[in-house]
Amino acid sequence: MARTALFDRDGYPAEETLAAIEKWPVKEHEDCADLLRFVAGAWYWPEYAREVAPGRWTFATGGWSGNESLLGALAQNLMFGALMSGRFLRLAGGFAVYCLAEEQTVALRAETDRIVEWAWGRKG
Repeated sequence: MARTALFDRDGYPAEETLAAIEKWPVKEHEDCADLLRFVAGAWYWPEYAREVAPGRWTFATGGWSGNESLLGALAQNLMFGALMSGRFLRLAGGFAVYCLAEEQTVALRAETDRIVEWAWGRKG
């Protein structure tokens, strides 16, 4: 699916871009990868939105509301959310990790468990 992100005159994602993310047809994990590539291509600071390992994507908004809008649109894509259930972590402050590869998902779950144990004062 070839799509190009559009922006308004101030550099924010255009409504068409956000709508494309929300309505992106997602049926399998490869569709999720295409969608994440599209979102990364629309990111204001490209170095903050990338595939950091095969099948693991990280996004940091840097506090910029345009990037927050992109993550918000991604959250509105219900099929993406269903396929990514248990495969992502979103943190307050505009940071998100999405795992498509099973080994990345396992690693994310282990790290999430470690963070929860740390937060509750249990030894990890």
